[in-house]
Amino acid sequence: MIKYLPHYHLAFINSSNRWLIVHNREREWSRYCEIYRQFEQCLEYGKALSEKITGRQAPDNNAAYGFQIFIKILSHCICILKISPDPTKKTPFELWDVSSSSAISRCVIDAYDSLMYITAHEQSPEEKNFRMTWFDAHELNRRIQMLNLINAQHPELEAIKEKMTGKINELKSFSQYFQIDKTTQGNVISGKIPSYHLGPKNRFTEYGVEYSFQQVSTIRLSQYVHTHPFSIVDLFDFQGGSAKSALSMSMPQQHALPFLCRSIIEIQKIFPNWIPKPPSRTAATMLNWFELSATGSGWDKPFSPQDEFH
Repeated sequence: MIKYLPHYHLAFINSSNRWLIVHNREREWSRYCEIYRQFEQCLEYGKALSEKITGRQAPDNNAAYGFQIFIKILSHCICILKISPDPTKKTPFELWDVSSSSAISRCVIDAYDSLMYITAHEQSPEEKNFRMTWFDAHELNRRIQMLNLINAQHPELEAIKEKMTGKINELKSFSQYFQIDKTTQGNVISGKIPSYHLGPKNRFTEYGVEYSFQQVSTIRLSQYVHTHPFSIVDLFDFQGGSAKSALSMSMPQQHALPFLCRSIIEIQKIFPNWIPKPPSRTAATMLNWFELSATGSGWDKPFSPQDEFH
């Protein structure tokens, strides 16, 4: 009688077929190791960029803002690796935390969104100034919102509100303000500044990212951020230390890596004179993930060691 193994989807009739189980485990663990290695090498290059750029004069305020976000992205990615199984180390007790890793990976995507929106290096100077003003207004809006929620009576609150009014008037002086929809204009006038003046589809299309790719990555990771039933069902099947669960642990890396690579490439464009050349293998890895997020297809391409960089 054929017995089915739920974790490996393999069937065997007698002990002579047990090698299939071992082979499948090795294949899945090998795939995890390859994804981990690619994530690590891109992160190391990103860290090298940050060291070269830190302390230098940014071309403009947008670039300075973008570099700060880039550091945030690197910090998130460092955390992802720290809570992921290290293929080079074998420890008897190791925490496999796919939930936290997924939440941090979602932060990488959101940070990339902010990075691309604010740097806007291919946009006109007026557009860049408009976006910087929008970010300033949003920052003040959130500060006021939180102070109001705790019924703050600090004398500086009125000064912040006055500054907010000034930023709203400044936004209304840009031609871009009259190109946004009436609902968003109304929110601005009432002091409720959205995070962006563009919708997500328009933003990611501008960045060159296939919107459906961004959607599926965000939705998948958000299941763990919000503890939706989808994630709980997954966790019932999760077994720390197993090969299949290693692939589950690589899922946050797979979703974050394209946006890490894209962030690095953006920083290369903003600070072209200070950037060390990446190793050829790292450059090829970044290009693979960049193209993956641009087309939304070919998920297996970057993960196959035998086909790497061919």
